[in-house]
Amino acid sequence: MSLEIRRLMPDGRLTWAADGLARIESDRPFEEVASKVAGGTGHGCIFARQIAPAQVVLPDDASLAEVCEAVQTVCARMPADARWNIHVRDSEKRAVETAAEAVAGADGRSRSDPELIVSVVHADAYYVGMAHAATTLSTWPGGERRFRKEEARISRSEFKLLEALEVFGLTLPQRGTALDLGAAPGGWTRILLEHGLDVTAADPGNLDARLKGHPRLRHVRATAERFLQEAPVFDLIVNDMRMSAEQSARIMASYAYKIKMDQDRQGTGVGIMTLKLPERGITSRATLELTYRCLDMLGGAFARIRARQLFHNRSEVTVVMEAPAACA
Repeated sequence: MSLEIRRLMPDGRLTWAADGLARIESDRPFEEVASKVAGGTGHGCIFARQIAPAQVVLPDDASLAEVCEAVQTVCARMPADARWNIHVRDSEKRAVETAAEAVAGADGRSRSDPELIVSVVHADAYYVGMAHAATTLSTWPGGERRFRKEEARISRSEFKLLEALEVFGLTLPQRGTALDLGAAPGGWTRILLEHGLDVTAADPGNLDARLKGHPRLRHVRATAERFLQEAPVFDLIVNDMRMSAEQSARIMASYAYKIKMDQDRQGTGVGIMTLKLPERGITSRATLELTYRCLDMLGGAFARIRARQLFHNRSEVTVVMEAPAACA
């Protein structure tokens, strides 16, 4: 992530406060920094999951009373009717949460749909701040979106698609059509079927037996490359294929003209894919350059692309593509 921050903000100063936790020092307002990290221009910071302001900084050995006082000072600026939540990274989590509730009001706390997020992080110091949820990348602590495990789940990969729909704010078309490239065993196919789409699953391998006979499912036993010529257009194309990032991006780019357009030649469809990255050195310069090459390839085929490494990705990056480039 440090390489991305330096690229986005050459004037920013980044240091690691703890494992997986970076401190960015900048003269820019928090909202401007957050916009750059989120991708207000360009790709943004692909490997960041959450960002929060540090409006109060206390030394590492600050007492619990001092931390709670800082939290209450920050919460005092909160509008009376605001929906809020607090994310605490400290062993005294409950005590800090109680301090916030005493000022902000426990009735206004909303874990699922907050407007404001109060953040308390204990690393090399205590960092306390409050920001609009829309600027923080994620409303889940540490950006760790968790889903309830269902008996019907086919594979862990389903969580990746569910998280992508939330993080990128995507609404699947009602009664639309979807293509799942490299679908087997069918986790993403199951999610798409549950959303009411007619799904074509392209994969030479077998799908999970629980999907057999579904009235809105067509299983094409072919690779993505072979199916390209005969494939119709779709509202949605997804791709979680197990292959190199560049090969997968090349295939996805070739499917750009299979994304549905309306009568005015405006793109209305969406593509969602994962780029499989090396398991070691995922944030190294070589991996970052590989990611950018893939995004540039996709950017030549689609009008708009967004990319983030999500909590459920592990050694992957999720990319959302909107509208073929010819429609822009």
